[in-house]
Amino acid sequence: MLRQLVVWVGLAVGVLVWGIGWAQERYPSKAINFIIPFGPGGSADIEARVFANVLERVLGQPVVPVNRPGGGGSVAYAFLRTAPKDGYTVGWASSSILTNYRLGTMPFSYKEFDPVALVSVQAMAWVVRADSPWRTFQELQAYAKANPGKVRVATAGPGSGTDMVALAIAKAAGIEVVRVPLGSGARVPALLRGDVEVASVPVPEAIQQIRGGQLRALVVTSEERDPALPQTPTLKELGFPVTMELFRGIVVPKGVAAERIQILAEAIRKAVQSQEWREFGEKNSFVPRFLGPEAFAKYLEEQDAAIRAVVEGGR
Repeated sequence: MLRQLVVWVGLAVGVLVWGIGWAQERYPSKAINFIIPFGPGGSADIEARVFANVLERVLGQPVVPVNRPGGGGSVAYAFLRTAPKDGYTVGWASSSILTNYRLGTMPFSYKEFDPVALVSVQAMAWVVRADSPWRTFQELQAYAKANPGKVRVATAGPGSGTDMVALAIAKAAGIEVVRVPLGSGARVPALLRGDVEVASVPVPEAIQQIRGGQLRALVVTSEERDPALPQTPTLKELGFPVTMELFRGIVVPKGVAAERIQILAEAIRKAVQSQEWREFGEKNSFVPRFLGPEAFAKYLEEQDAAIRAVVEGGR
C-alpha cells in the first residue's frame, strides 16, 4: 500500500507539473490590453481600433484598445515601459517612440522596448484650407520667408511624428513657423475653423476633407507620391532632401518571453495580410507592411538615425 501511495503521489505531482507547464505555454489565454498613445478620433486611434479587431479574431482572445494620450505619446510609452512583462500589455508604436526621445520630451529611447512587428506605413502631408491663398508649397514657403513666425502649423504635440515632420519641413525650406500642439484628433477641425494656417497630418486623417474639397494638400513627405494624392508632389520632387514616413507597429515592455513575442508576431503577420486590413489601407491611404521582430528592430534603428539627423541639424 505504501508503494501504491508513492506511485499515486508521483503521478499526481507529474500531472500537476505537466498542467502548470501547459498553462504557461498556452498564450494568450486572456485579454490583451492595447495601449494607444493618442486620443480618440485621430488616425492613430482609428487605425489601432480596426487593427485590434482583426488581431482579436486571429488570436481568439479580446484585444482591448486603451487610450493614454499626452506628451506627444510619451505618457503611453512611460506606462508601457513599466507594465508587466507577460505579453498582455502591448503598445501601438509610431514615429513618436523615436521623436520624443530625440526631442528631449521622453527620458528613455525605443530600446527600452522589444519590437514585435511593423504593421503599416503612410505618407504625411502639409494641408491647408481650400480657400487658402497658397496653392503650392512654394507659395507658402515664399510667404513664410517674408513673414517669419506668421504661419501656424498644427501638430499632435512635441515628440509626435507630425511635429517632427513640421520641424523637418521648416528646416529644409528655410522658414520659421509656429508649431501648435493640438493633439491627434483636433488638427483638422482647428484648420477648418481657421485657428491655424497649416496642419501637419498623416494623409488618412485629412483624406476625406481633401476629397470633399474642404482642404488642399500642398506636399507629402513620402519617397513617392501617395496613391491617394497623385497630384500632390513630394518634398524630394521640389528639391528638398526630406523623406519621412509615419509607421505603425507593435512593441512590448523589454523582457517579454521570446516565445510570446513570436506568437504575437505570427498573429500580427496574419492580421496584416488579411483582406480586411488591406482594404482598410486602400480606403484610408496607408500601406500594410509586415516586418517581424528582427527586421522591425533594424527598421527602427534606421528611422531613429534619420530623425536624429533632423533634430541635431536643427539645433
